[in-house]
Amino acid sequence: MIVAVSLGVLSVFCCAQKHFGTAAPFSEPGYQVRIMTKRTAAEDKARNEEVGLQLDQPTRQRVEQTLTRLGYDTGPADGAFDDQTRTAIRGFQKEWHFAETGYLDEVTFVRLLAIGIY
Repeated sequence: MIVAVSLGVLSVFCCAQKHFGTAAPFSEPGYQVRIMTKRTAAEDKARNEEVGLQLDQPTRQRVEQTLTRLGYDTGPADGAFDDQTRTAIRGFQKEWHFAETGYLDEVTFVRLLAIGIY
């Protein structure tokens, strides 16, 4: 049995691994709840643009270090753009009046590079 509930940007899928076809409550063992977020077309576009920049690990770390130096908390400068890094990028974009996507686009990246040089 699969139950899907749409909650705006979130969709909750409850899947029965055991008790298939029964009316057992979702709290019983064997049920799994997965929360999946839906990305918007704009977010997909921003993500694809960041992927298109083909940033290597040291460059991603440099981006995080520059954001941290500017007062944005990226967490560890490990080159992994996690939620904390995305929030930092979004804050930087807001301050500079860029599109607030949380993903690096060419304009955001070039600005961070220019700031990082000085």
